[in-house]
Amino acid sequence: MRKIIYVTVCIVAICVSLIKLPQQNFQTEAKEVASQNLSNNTYNLEYDMSYTYNLENVDDLYDNNEYIAIIHINKVYPSKTYREKTNEYIMPYTPGEATILKEIKGDFKSDKISFLRLGGVVTYDDYIKSLKNDADKFSELFTKDNVPTYINSQKKGDISIEEGKTYLAYMVRDSNFHNSNEYTIDAFEYGLREVKFKDSSSLSDYSNITIKNNKIGQYESLNSAVNKNILKKLTTNATQ
Repeated sequence: MRKIIYVTVCIVAICVSLIKLPQQNFQTEAKEVASQNLSNNTYNLEYDMSYTYNLENVDDLYDNNEYIAIIHINKVYPSKTYREKTNEYIMPYTPGEATILKEIKGDFKSDKISFLRLGGVVTYDDYIKSLKNDADKFSELFTKDNVPTYINSQKKGDISIEEGKTYLAYMVRDSNFHNSNEYTIDAFEYGLREVKFKDSSSLSDYSNITIKNNKIGQYESLNSAVNKNILKKLTTNATQ
């Protein structure tokens, strides 16, 4: 039997804090499938989230993200809930380091950046701290003998960011929340799309790439996958 717990108030506040788009109206519902959701001491928790703009619309994505770039993921660190900059516990997020291969939108101060991205596996204790007033509701899902060691928190349909891969990334930042040269990769599976070069010997030729559609799991041609401004940026003076 499916059980549903509501942690909307807590998650709404945290998401806005992390993503830093306060004009958006987030509606979040955490869904739980009792015993089958607990595997290898890890509880798999999926949630739904809506934006005020259409994430599947490439023009909306372009307009609502201040920073866009082709990035290479150098390092993915363990997920966490504690945010040192603001001294608070927030939704599980994954930090890491990346190299800017091609700046598309926004003024990146360096080609080496740090990033944050919602979702990840954290300890049960850390996850409980992030829920604040809703911690008791969540803990009631488990008996004393089946409390999980870890919580895998991820938006339904989202992907995991992988070290060593290259992506088209849509990002936001706020100086009150982010450290210097740090960005949040936004828009879940729509804001992080793997880049595949048709010819691996021509990594600087951005007119020769395809972009992964995470919804169908297939790669698309550049002109059908991105906004016209991105297309122009990638195909004009591509080797510069």
